[in-house]
Formats: sequence, structure tokens, C-alpha cells
Amino acid sequence: MEKLVSAADANRKFSKLLRAVREGKSYVMASHGRAVARIVPTEKDSGVTRGAKVALLKRLGSEPAIIGLPEADLGLLQGAGGTQRLPRTIGTPAALMHILMGQPLNPREAERKGLVHETVSGKALDRAMEIARRLSSHTPESLAYIKRLVRNATETPLAQGLALERNLFLKLCVSESALARMRSYEGKKITSPSRGFEV
Repeated sequence: MEKLVSAADANRKFSKLLRAVREGKSYVMASHGRAVARIVPTEKDSGVTRGAKVALLKRLGSEPAIIGLPEADLGLLQGAGGTQRLPRTIGTPAALMHILMGQPLNPREAERKGLVHETVSGKALDRAMEIARRLSSHTPESLAYIKRLVRNATETPLAQGLALERNLFLKLCVSESALARMRSYEGKKITSPSRGFEV
């Protein structure tokens, strides 16, 4: 049986939700009363793994992709959020120029302009797995708080954002997982090239 959860709650409790999915639970996310996504264990739906890989590969900008917004040349405008998402990603002036000019970009150019996070020569899946391994080494709480703070940074007044950051930082400072990691840091130099943790 799939449990219904609002998109806002899913965003706030994403790490907890993923742990529940790993244990076999399934969820349907709803926004404004409409189902917008399903999260199910991969054993139940093999298409989930494929879809996640495709989404991550898109964000990595694997060669030899071409990225472009040709709608203006066709007398149209972006109908899937390009005029709203692109300015938030690369800034208004760059987005306006990119949308109006409609010039296709190769992955390296797209990386330079901030349209993709990075480009990968070779297998993008290998880099995606490297990123996933690195992120999975962090505590779920710190990842969730960081994502929350960064995603809301442009819509939150600076003083309010700084206050929330300080409160969440202090909350993490006394968490068992952070205390264990900080204890393992004793005797190590913070500037040491191998800044791994023993937990």
C-alpha cells in the first residue's frame, strides 16, 4: 500500500523518506491535491533505477550532447519552464541571452555558462556513481539541512537565512553522528589532504 505524502513534507523529510523506501515502503507525492511522483523500492519497479540514472546523466552533461532552446527561432517560447528555471540557474541576463539567441551549446560551453554542473569525458555513469558514493558518506541530517538552506536562499531574507543556518548548525553540533565524526578528527590536521572520517 502506498502512503500519500505532500511534496512539501517529502522535501522537508527526504532523507527519512528514502530510508523508509529502502525498508520496502512506497510513497505517492502530491502537490495541490494531485499525484506528481511515486517513490518505490527498486525491486518493485526496475524502471526507477533507469529513470534516476537518466536524470543524473542529464545533469552531468555527458558528451556528445547538444543543449539548446530553439523555441524563439520557431516563433514560440519555452513551454516546460525554461523561462522560469533558467534565470534562477544562471541569472536573468545570461538566461535572456541564451533563450533569445537559441544557439545550441556543446557540454563544455554549457558548463562554462552554468547550464550543467560539470561535463564528463568517458562514462558519465562512473562519475555519477562517484558523486553518489561521496554524498552517501555524509550524514543524512547534514545533507537535508544543506539542501534546504541552499534551495531557499534566494527566496529568504538574508538575516532570516543566516539565523536558520546558525540554528541548524548548532543542532547538528550536538547530534550523535556529528559528535562521533568530530571525535574521529582529533589528532588529525584539518588541512590534511586525506580528510576522511572513521565512524
